[in-house]
Amino acid sequence: MLTEISLDWKGPFHFCSPNNNPDVDPPNSPGVYLWTVGNCETKYISYVGEAGNIRNRLYTHMVYTLGGGYWLYDAGELLSNKTLNPVYKPSPGSWNNSFLQDFSNISEAAYKNLAAFQIFWAVVEGETHVRRMVESCIINKLMTDENQYKSLFQNDRISVKADEFHQIKVVSNFPQGINFYNIDKEIIY
Repeated sequence: MLTEISLDWKGPFHFCSPNNNPDVDPPNSPGVYLWTVGNCETKYISYVGEAGNIRNRLYTHMVYTLGGGYWLYDAGELLSNKTLNPVYKPSPGSWNNSFLQDFSNISEAAYKNLAAFQIFWAVVEGETHVRRMVESCIINKLMTDENQYKSLFQNDRISVKADEFHQIKVVSNFPQGINFYNIDKEIIY
């Protein structure tokens, strides 16, 4: 049995903009979201997530980014879609040594990382497993395709394996003029 789910993507939104005013105002709704980098027309997906409340989840991502909980990259590499080399890796066992001792540089890198990312989201009502199926469908597509931008992609696993549910078809309605590299309008998983 094939279940079809339609996504109406909203975005791009920014945590930080040139005038330091964020334009991100996520809904208090369940859904899936994308962290992307790229030029005006083509977006390269760096991370795919699902959330019971998109607003709360993106807030958590922002706090973890600024607080040293996530890997940080050279913002120039993010914006140029080059191979990513981390400038900071969180290490819970030695966080005092790296994070606090180099806080001024790490916090600047964290801010620049937030400024480099563009966020998209789509509201997906229903049970958690539906969002996880959609998330897994997109992650699987990005993980299985060979492409030169694979180092930008940060998900290391899928939430739900294809054999754990019936087949899903995700139909994406992208904002006008926006293309996601390596993501088709329709994906079957």
